[in-house]
Amino acid sequence: MADQQRILGIAGSLRRNSYNRALLRAATELVPAGMTIEIYERLLKHAIDWVSRPPQTSPLKNKPAAIMSARTRQFVAGFLEAFAAWVRRFSAPILVLLIATTLGACSKAPAGGAPITAPTPVPTKPAAPPPPPPTFVKTTSETRTTRLIDVRDGMTKAQLFRTVSDWLTQKYSIDVSDQHAGFLMTPWQASYLRDGMPDLHYRTRVIIRFVGDDWKQVSARAEANWQQGDEWEIGYDQQLLEDVVVELRTRLGKRS
Repeated sequence: MADQQRILGIAGSLRRNSYNRALLRAATELVPAGMTIEIYERLLKHAIDWVSRPPQTSPLKNKPAAIMSARTRQFVAGFLEAFAAWVRRFSAPILVLLIATTLGACSKAPAGGAPITAPTPVPTKPAAPPPPPPTFVKTTSETRTTRLIDVRDGMTKAQLFRTVSDWLTQKYSIDVSDQHAGFLMTPWQASYLRDGMPDLHYRTRVIIRFVGDDWKQVSARAEANWQQGDEWEIGYDQQLLEDVVVELRTRLGKRS
């Protein structure tokens, strides 16, 4: 038949229960009219080596080739229909190489019949990691990471603790709360947005501690960690710290 398309099928694996062998067997049942598939039971590398030599007279010379991966029956049927339509662009009768393997790519050929070899992927340098947020300050021996606020007169310890606890609950959430020690801490949070999305490489938390037995002062910290590879740089968030200080001064700071 002038329009008969003969396909040489090679499986990427010779295991008895190989999905790729099963794929080729299914393909023989799903081929459209005018196409036949002959399965070549040899190791993929050896089969290609053998049928591609010598290159000047190889039966694969100027023949299109395609690679398909083990997928669903509907996928295989659709693939073969598209494959058959593509092959019809070439002169018939024709021998076509169909390789069933775990790779899911196809090579294409122009109407003249000479196959185009897919280019080898060129390794690219990984993109440079984004910089830390501008508010991040890396901790050094001279870094002032804690702010002290004088507490206004007339507020009891219960009032002070409840005031801070209510504010943290409303604004963030509380991970540790110890009223006896006058200590509150929020959980780590991805508080910085980059391109509208939380940057999971940056995390912050707020720590509040009342100082002394009489709680005449309260300390505030805004710890921050910036991830570089597998390591976390330790520091604080300058803007977050200033926001916390403003809130504490407004709610319980000493009035002038």
